[in-house]
Formats: sequence, C-alpha cells, structure tokens
Amino acid sequence: MKKQAALALEKDKERLLEENDLLHQENLMARFETLKSQIDPHFLFNAMNTLYTLVETEPKKAREFVSSFSALYRKVLTSRERTIVPVQEELELVHHYLFLQRIRFGDSLRVQVEVPAHALKGYLPPFTLQMLLENAIKHNVISAAHPLHITITVEGEHLIVRNDLLPRGTKEAGTGTGLENIRRRYVMLGAAEPTFTVSDPYYTASVPILSQEA
Repeated sequence: MKKQAALALEKDKERLLEENDLLHQENLMARFETLKSQIDPHFLFNAMNTLYTLVETEPKKAREFVSSFSALYRKVLTSRERTIVPVQEELELVHHYLFLQRIRFGDSLRVQVEVPAHALKGYLPPFTLQMLLENAIKHNVISAAHPLHITITVEGEHLIVRNDLLPRGTKEAGTGTGLENIRRRYVMLGAAEPTFTVSDPYYTASVPILSQEA
C-alpha cells in the first residue's frame, strides 16, 4: 500500500509539473502575441501618414505606394503566426518596406545590405529589421542636404543595423513599442538581449541571430 501511495504521489507530481510547464508556455505565448499585436497599429499609423501626404502632393506615387503596401502587408500577415522567421524572409520584407520609404524620401535614404549567405539561414523575431529601420527613419533628419545612410551587416552571431546620427530638432510622438518591443521579445524567447548604442556619429543596433531551436 505504501508503494502504491508513493507511486501515486510520484505520478501526481509529474502531472503537476507537466501542467505547470504547459501553463508557463501558454502564458509566454499569450504575452508574445500581445507584443506582436502592438506592431501592426504602429506600422499602419506611419504608412497611412505617408500615404496621406502622397495623395495630397503626388497621386501617381500614391498609387504605387498602395500597390507595394499590399504586397508588404501580405508578408506581414504570414509572419504574424510565428515567433521567429528566417533572416532571408526578414530581408524580403525590408525590401518592400524600403521601396515604400524611397517613394517618400527618394535618394535621400540610402541603405546598404551586406548579409553573408550563412547568416540568411538564421532567425529573428518577426519585424525586427523593419522596426529598426523605422526607428532610424523616424528619429533622424532625411533630406537632400543630409541623406541618411543605413547599413545592415553581420558581425559574428549578431546582425548589425547602423545609421548616421542626425537627430531631428523635435521628437516625433510614438506608441512606445519600438526598441523595447524588440528587447522584450528576445527575453521571452530566452535569448541574449539586443544592444542599442550611440557612438557619435553613429547609432548602432546589434541583435542576436537565433538558431531554429531558440
């Protein structure tokens, strides 16, 4: 009877541990989904502002913007269901995003991408690169006299996004997601945190490239 009681207790303990682990995972996923849901309003807000300006001043470019935005948003929708996506897919999304931004800024926005083939097989939380580029565009002067240069490279196991430091005279209002959103998603994945540093004349974001197991 003692052996049976001990066995029953052990089974109950295992069951409780499994349930606790499941609840923990479900809680993490719920929190991760909350973070991802913050991205769309932020992204849409900025896109609609750009479109509003184009409709007023350049209707032809506004039509091009709508067409490219549709292609980009389809990619956004397919990425929403995942906690990590291949670096290759992130770069494809960035390609569409930059097309939209160049409609607005022309040659004043200059982005150089040098990501080696091996890094393309790594993973990032979805929208990481797009949000880093958006952060650079949002907070810096971009004009013919002061073009904004951004580079996307790889150093070791980190993807590096570096831009000129040309801060605007006034700060734009934001929704509070941005870099903190990226940091929290890395934490929830149990990965090393990204770093964001200012070293005149550059601002540098360094985000870990994850393995699929992460």
